[in-house]
Amino acid sequence: MRKLLKWVVILGGLLWGSLQGVPSAHAAKINPAVAGAGYTVQMVKPRNQMNTALGYFNLKVQPGEQQRLVVILHNLQAQPQKLTLSVNQAYTNADGVIDYDLATKKPDPTLQVPLKQLFKTPQRSITLPANGTERVGLSYEVPADPFKGTTLGAVYVSQTKPGKKYGKGKITLQNLYAYAISIEMRESLKAIQPTMLMHHVGIGQVDRQNMVTANLQNSKPAVMEKLRTQAAVTKRGSATVLIHQTKQNMAMAPNSNFNYQIPWGKTTLKPGQYTLHLSAQATKGSWHFTKNFTVTQKQLNHLANLAKQPRPNYWLYILLAIVIALLLALVGYLIYKNHKNKQALQAQQK
Repeated sequence: MRKLLKWVVILGGLLWGSLQGVPSAHAAKINPAVAGAGYTVQMVKPRNQMNTALGYFNLKVQPGEQQRLVVILHNLQAQPQKLTLSVNQAYTNADGVIDYDLATKKPDPTLQVPLKQLFKTPQRSITLPANGTERVGLSYEVPADPFKGTTLGAVYVSQTKPGKKYGKGKITLQNLYAYAISIEMRESLKAIQPTMLMHHVGIGQVDRQNMVTANLQNSKPAVMEKLRTQAAVTKRGSATVLIHQTKQNMAMAPNSNFNYQIPWGKTTLKPGQYTLHLSAQATKGSWHFTKNFTVTQKQLNHLANLAKQPRPNYWLYILLAIVIALLLALVGYLIYKNHKNKQALQAQQK
């Protein structure tokens, strides 16, 4: 009976996962051995590592220099694993977090030294044997022309084939684990101040939430750290704040941009002229922007149509999963009871 209950619990968990409507679950920049991916990634610190206490590549390079970075991949599973290893440029995601997971993201126009282009083989596929270990070398060549500041990216290792797929059609769940080791490369230790610029301001929708969006750019080859912002939206020419937001603990990658999002909340913007007031402070620098933007009825109609798109009925899926689990448990119990009865009858006949 205890084994039966164990399998019912496992089956219930799988049914719950299969009914979440998520095409893929992605975990990045975490130790995959802890997460359950079944492999680990370890760096070998090179001779030009500036700070040996850091767990990522912190490199001081020279113009024209050639070097080889090494990472060690270890398979913790009893079957082979296929992995994809790539060198990706750092970018700033929509949450104001430095990320590395996009191998084909379009670079910011201000980026002068794309890290990926320095490596001879920036992407490759690797098959790790069961319980095996492999050392992977990544050779790069620094441009002959000196560059200023920092170019930032990462060695990004991800599973080529995710785990077992549960469910059918659009209602599926697959686990796909990845691990990133940052690569920070510079020629000079002279500090460069990051610079923030604000470009297009408009409106949009994310996860059915209406947003005022502002494109923020770090135009310098320097990491922007401990970034905090205060944003306020007013009618043009008015001091009355309609929408307000404060965010902190953000960062921006060197030479990157992202769309800063300000949720409307319970406020409903009407067609008209508005002004965004945004102040930002980081470890090195502070900025203030004031930019006008227009909201049209056509834009509002588009957002309204997006919000009308049917939302999956998750409660129905959950209820269905519970019912199926209970039915399977009942069937399992009846099979188990029938088996026990047969054993008792056979014992009596003997």
